Amino acid sequence: MSELSFTGRLQITGEALPCNLGFQYIKNGTESLKTQYGSTTKYTVGLPKEEYLCANCCLGSESPLLYFLYSGRDFIYHIASREPGSYNGYWLGRTSTRYIGLYQSSNERSDFAFFQNGQFIHPAQLAGNTFTNLELNSADGNLQLHKKVYADYTGNNQWAAYTCTMGGDAGYIGPNVTLQIVERNV
Repeated sequence: MSELSFTGRLQITGEALPCNLGFQYIKNGTESLKTQYGSTTKYTVGLPKEEYLCANCCLGSESPLLYFLYSGRDFIYHIASREPGSYNGYWLGRTSTRYIGLYQSSNERSDFAFFQNGQFIHPAQLAGNTFTNLELNSADGNLQLHKKVYADYTGNNQWAAYTCTMGGDAGYIGPNVTLQIVERNV
């Protein structure tokens, strides 16, 4: 069913800064600097790659290229990374603790579907390149945010969180997903 499969990128709307769905979390750190007047501390924010799907609003975060493989069943997609250097070829799947993780084997992948206004979106309805106000659900339910961490000393605009399907402590993503289709029929 390659005619209904595509590559694309995902973002979450409604945040102060662009919020990417990708594979980067936050690592806050410090660095001691020696100056002619003594020493000072510089605060750093790293964006390490993770084997989990994360929401990230930090400056410099990326929305990797994803492959949406239509399963041929109703509204179901399987999603894999197509970003070189970002787990290329790994599939998104639900871990035993309900996080959305990355797996090399397609046997571990999960089913995902897009919703809009409470209705499934059939792949044939995805005409155009940009779709807003979508929900991305797994077979377990709505995507949620978990373990939200703020970048030190940047205020509350820059943050990252893991995605999960149950037990999220930072809220539901809900109908705030934007899909940007890059290439069709792949």
